[in-house]
Amino acid sequence: MFLPLLLAALTLYLTHRLLLALHRRLTLHRLRKLHKALPVSRIPSYFLGLDNFFNLLAAARRQGHVQWIAGRYARHGLNTLALRHPVNPDLTCTIEPANIKTVLATNFTHFALGPQRYKAFAPLLGDGIFTLDGAAWSHSRALLRPQFAREVISDQATLSRHVTSLLALFPPAGEAFDLQPLFFRLTLDSATALLFGEAVGALHPDADRTQASFAKDFHDAQQWLVWRLRFARFHRFEPAAARRAYARVHKFIDRYVDRALAMPPKSTESAESTGPYVFLNELAQATQDPLQLRSQLLNILLAGRDTTASLLGWTFYVLARHPAVYARLRREILASDPLTSFERLKALPYLRHVLAEVLRLYPAVPVNSRTATRDTLLPTGGGPAGTAPVLIPSGARVQWSVFALHRRRDIFGEDAEEFRPERWEERAKSGEKAWGWEYLPFNGGPRICLGQQFALTEAAYTVAAVVGRFGRVEPADIEGEGMGGKEGGKGETGMPKEALEEFMKVGNGERGDEGWAARMMTALVMAPRSVEVRFFDEEK
Repeated sequence: MFLPLLLAALTLYLTHRLLLALHRRLTLHRLRKLHKALPVSRIPSYFLGLDNFFNLLAAARRQGHVQWIAGRYARHGLNTLALRHPVNPDLTCTIEPANIKTVLATNFTHFALGPQRYKAFAPLLGDGIFTLDGAAWSHSRALLRPQFAREVISDQATLSRHVTSLLALFPPAGEAFDLQPLFFRLTLDSATALLFGEAVGALHPDADRTQASFAKDFHDAQQWLVWRLRFARFHRFEPAAARRAYARVHKFIDRYVDRALAMPPKSTESAESTGPYVFLNELAQATQDPLQLRSQLLNILLAGRDTTASLLGWTFYVLARHPAVYARLRREILASDPLTSFERLKALPYLRHVLAEVLRLYPAVPVNSRTATRDTLLPTGGGPAGTAPVLIPSGARVQWSVFALHRRRDIFGEDAEEFRPERWEERAKSGEKAWGWEYLPFNGGPRICLGQQFALTEAAYTVAAVVGRFGRVEPADIEGEGMGGKEGGKGETGMPKEALEEFMKVGNGERGDEGWAARMMTALVMAPRSVEVRFFDEEK
C-alpha cells in the first residue's frame, strides 16, 4: 500500500515541476516575442561550462583573470555574449554602454547585487553598501551620504601631514624602491584618520605590530572574500585561516566602535564644532548598533584605502614610463605652487586628465555584475547583428568588464590601449559630448561611489606633492627601451610593448609571461603588485 502512494506522490511532484517548467518557458517565449528580443551569441563550451571555470581559475593563478575576462570579447568579436559557467549557469556578459546604463540606472530596481555577493562578502563586511540590496541598502546609503556631503572631509592640513610622512619614507634620490606598499600605508592612514579620528600610524617608521598586523589581516581577509566569490557553492569548506582573519579585523575595528559608543551624546556633538571631524562619531549620532557601525566602517575603509592606493600606484607606474607626460605635469604643478587649497588642485587641467586616463586604463574595479530580480530586458546585444533587445530572465546574472569597455577602440580611438592624457583635452576642444556611460571608473546610477571626490582629491594632492618635489622619475624594475623606457609618440602604450603582448596572450588563454601577470594584484580592487621606481631631484 505504501509503495503505490509513494509512486503517486512522486508522479504528481514531477508532473507539477514539468508543468511549471513548461509555463515558465512559454512565459519567456511570449516576452521575447512581445519585445522582439533575440538570443545572445553563446560561447561554445564543454559540459556545464567547466572549461570556462577552469580557464578562469588558471588565469587567476597567474594573476591574469582580469585580462582573461576582458579578452573574451576580442576573441569572439562580440560586445555582448552568453557564457555557460557552473557557478553562474545563465550568465550574460556585455561591454555595451547602453546595457550597463540599463542595469545601473534605467532599470535599477530590476537588478540587485544578489545573494551570491552577500554570502561571499558578509563574513567580513557585514551589512553595508557593498553587500545589501533594496530597502536595507537604501537605509545604509542614507546613513553615509550626509557624511560625504560635508566639506570637512577635504581636510588639507591632515592630508598634508600624511603626505609629508610619505615623502619622509622615500630613499635618497636615485635609489630604487617600491612605491606601492607606501601608497597602501598612506591611504590606510588617511582613511582611518577620517573614519576613526586617528590614523593607525601605518606611515610611522616605527609602526607597531598591531598596526602592521591589521593591514595584513585586512588584505588577507579580502583575498578570502574573492575565494568565496569564486567558489560560491563551497563556502562551508572555507579554511579556518579565513575566519581568523575576519575575526582579527573585526576585533581591531570594534575598539574604535566601543570608544565612540561610550562617548556621551553631548561630547560627540561638541566634537563636531570644536574638534576635528570624525566619521565614526558622526555616524554614531544616527545609530547605536555596534554591528552596523562596524559594517559601515569596513565598507568605507575598503573603498577609501584600496581604490585610492590603486589609482596612485598605476599613476606613477605610467608616469615613470612617460617622461614627457611627467615633465608637462610638473610644469603645470610648479606654476601653481604653493598648493594652498584643494580649489587650486581643481584648477590644474592636465593633472585631472592624467588621473582620468589612468582610471580609464586601470579602473580599480575592473569587473562587476548584477542579478536580475525579475524578467527584464537589455536594449541591445541580441541576434546575429548584436543589435536586438535581449531578454534577461529573473535570477540570471549580467556581468560587464569596465577594463574592456575602457579599451574599446570604437569609443576611445585606435590608440585606446595607449596612455595618452591629451585625449581628454582634445575631446573637450572638439566640442564633442563628454564620455558618459562609456567611462565608469566610479560606477554609475544610484550606486555611484559616494567617496569619489574624496579619492580624487587625495590622489591629486599626493601626485602634485610628489611630482612637485622630484624633477623626474624612471622605472627601476625593467631595462631597455622595449619595456617602455623610451618616450614614444603614436604606438606608445600605457603598458610596455612586451607587456601589452603578454596581456593579449593571457586574454587569449595562452600562458604568457607570469612576471607581467603578477603585476596585476586583484583582491577586490585591481592594483599593481609593485611600482619600482627611482626619483631624481634634477630634470633630465
